[in-house]
Amino acid sequence: MKRRPGRPGGRLGKRLLKVRDVMHTGDDVPWVATSALIRDSICEMSRGKLGITAVTDARGRLVGCLSDGDLRRLLERDAEPLDRTAGDCMTPGPRAIDGGALASSALKLMEEHRVTALFVCDAEGRLEGVVHLHDLWRLELF
Repeated sequence: MKRRPGRPGGRLGKRLLKVRDVMHTGDDVPWVATSALIRDSICEMSRGKLGITAVTDARGRLVGCLSDGDLRRLLERDAEPLDRTAGDCMTPGPRAIDGGALASSALKLMEEHRVTALFVCDAEGRLEGVVHLHDLWRLELF
């Protein structure tokens, strides 16, 4: 990770890192529209390599997510899961955090809610990125 000008280094610098400094952005963020078929959602999850994909509405707002666990549970209960859409199968209201929050706060939130990823959204709820537990562990914030 590159050090930003004006930011301290070392342990103190790590404690001051913001979520936006460590989150995945752009093409590295797995996401699908609510209308995407589950088979396409699985492909997006595989491409993103985070075990999760965001589900967004037509305005790019985060409305849900699909995780590996969601897909396993879907396969257990549905005879034709690949014909369903992400909107049908998503977990609504996934955990999200502001990009300006401290990375250490993201780690605490993940631990409290037992999740491995947090989506990063702007004030209007539009998806900006995702931060994964492994990204934070690499920082050695603890």
